[in-house]
Amino acid sequence: MNIGSLAQGIGSRLFRTAWERFAHVRMFHVVTDIHDEVDNHFYQSFGMKKLEEGDMVSYFRQPSGA
Repeated sequence: MNIGSLAQGIGSRLFRTAWERFAHVRMFHVVTDIHDEVDNHFYQSFGMKKLEEGDMVSYFRQPSGA
Protein backbone atom coordinates (compact mmCIF):
# COMPACT_ATOMS: atom_id res chain seq x y z
CA MET A 1 0.00 0.00 0.00
CA ASN A 2 1.19 3.48 -0.80
CA ILE A 3 2.15 5.38 2.38
CA GLY A 4 0.15 8.36 1.12
CA SER A 5 -3.03 6.28 1.19
CA LEU A 6 -2.72 5.39 4.88
CA ALA A 7 -5.54 6.72 7.06
CA GLN A 8 -7.52 7.86 4.02
CA GLY A 9 -9.91 4.91 4.19
CA ILE A 10 -8.94 3.44 0.82
CA GLY A 11 -8.08 0.02 2.27
CA SER A 12 -11.23 0.01 4.36
CA ARG A 13 -13.41 0.79 1.37
CA LEU A 14 -11.76 -1.92 -0.72
CA PHE A 15 -12.00 -4.49 2.07
CA ARG A 16 -15.62 -3.60 2.83
CA THR A 17 -16.47 -4.06 -0.86
CA ALA A 18 -14.99 -7.58 -0.82
CA TRP A 19 -16.58 -8.27 2.59
CA GLU A 20 -20.04 -7.34 1.30
CA ARG A 21 -19.63 -8.99 -2.09
CA PHE A 22 -18.80 -12.33 -0.46
CA ALA A 23 -21.17 -12.02 2.52
CA HIS A 24 -22.82 -15.31 1.45
CA VAL A 25 -19.53 -17.25 1.67
CA ARG A 26 -19.25 -19.39 4.82
CA MET A 27 -15.55 -18.71 5.50
CA PHE A 28 -13.82 -15.39 4.81
CA HIS A 29 -10.12 -15.86 5.63
CA VAL A 30 -7.26 -13.37 5.52
CA VAL A 31 -3.63 -13.90 6.49
CA THR A 32 -1.30 -11.34 8.03
CA ASP A 33 1.81 -11.28 10.19
CA ILE A 34 0.95 -11.88 13.85
CA HIS A 35 3.32 -9.07 14.86
CA ASP A 36 1.83 -6.46 12.50
CA GLU A 37 -0.25 -4.38 14.90
CA VAL A 38 -1.64 -2.12 12.15
CA ASP A 39 -2.93 -5.00 10.01
CA ASN A 40 -4.27 -6.91 13.00
CA HIS A 41 -6.16 -3.85 14.24
CA PHE A 42 -7.51 -3.26 10.72
CA TYR A 43 -9.03 -6.75 10.42
CA GLN A 44 -10.30 -6.73 13.99
CA SER A 45 -12.07 -3.43 13.27
CA PHE A 46 -14.27 -5.42 10.86
CA GLY A 47 -15.13 -7.88 13.61
CA MET A 48 -12.76 -10.56 12.38
CA LYS A 49 -11.38 -12.95 15.00
CA LYS A 50 -8.10 -14.83 15.32
CA LEU A 51 -8.28 -18.52 14.43
CA GLU A 52 -7.86 -19.70 18.01
CA GLU A 53 -10.89 -17.63 19.04
CA GLY A 54 -12.99 -19.79 16.71
CA ASP A 55 -11.50 -23.11 17.82
CA MET A 56 -9.85 -23.47 14.41
CA VAL A 57 -6.40 -24.21 13.13
CA SER A 58 -4.71 -23.25 9.89
CA TYR A 59 -1.76 -24.92 8.19
CA PHE A 60 0.75 -23.71 5.64
CA ARG A 61 3.73 -25.04 3.78
CA GLN A 62 6.99 -23.43 4.85
CA PRO A 63 9.01 -22.33 1.81
CA SER A 64 12.17 -24.39 1.43
CA GLY A 65 15.22 -22.65 2.80
CA ALA A 66 13.19 -20.50 5.18
